[in-house]
Amino acid sequence: MSFDLPSAIRYGLQVLRVENIPPEHLESAVGSEIDGYGVIATIYGNDRKSGAPVSFGQILHNVDETLVAIPGTRNPQEWIDDARFFLSKCDFIEGDVEQGFLSIYKSLRIGPEVSAPRLSSFLLGLFTIKIGGHSLGLFTIKIGGHSLGASLATLLAADLGSKGLRPTLYTYASPHVGDVHFAETYKALGIETHRIANRGDLVIELPACVLPFFPYAHVGEWHELIDVKERSVACRHHLQNYLHILTNGQVPIYPGCE
Repeated sequence: MSFDLPSAIRYGLQVLRVENIPPEHLESAVGSEIDGYGVIATIYGNDRKSGAPVSFGQILHNVDETLVAIPGTRNPQEWIDDARFFLSKCDFIEGDVEQGFLSIYKSLRIGPEVSAPRLSSFLLGLFTIKIGGHSLGLFTIKIGGHSLGASLATLLAADLGSKGLRPTLYTYASPHVGDVHFAETYKALGIETHRIANRGDLVIELPACVLPFFPYAHVGEWHELIDVKERSVACRHHLQNYLHILTNGQVPIYPGCE
């Protein structure tokens, strides 16, 4: 797997853009053109605390690719609040995954209504046709996710991979998503996966650092970022600061993290 820096930056910028939109305004972007992409759908899911539907990202499309952008929390404490650390059996590939991530992932859909199409089903319908009972991919699909969104993006890639698609995944500040068995099964799917991690980011060590006796394992090819300055844990986790390093300073440091 060859790491493509321009792609890592492009997808990261789209995830950051979505991350900076107030959740109640995500739907208004559908049908608009942004940075060469057309926004075709808003992703919804159930908030773990309230159970209410909230927005979890966007699906964008251009002539070359379709991008699923799933933002995450900016603050490690918020991420911890959203998580449930124990393992649960994965629904679509072998292995166990973090309970909180799986619960949220299973609620992801295209619309706030519970009856709206599931995210994976929507993408399968959008990108495949059936020939002799077999799926034939028609388009390239890219998935980008940050923090909690990185874990959901990983589960989406695994789900689509189990159904015959081969998306390309770029994650930023991803926690451990599942156990060793899940990581091995995921690897066997042949999904190109780039896991970008900033040294000193607490979230990339979770949940393994909380439950050290659980067999958590990362997936994908690891690309370590090194910040030349000492910064707070929250600043090391912020996606804008990831992009600051990836772009060699072209993207500014997040305010307050200078």
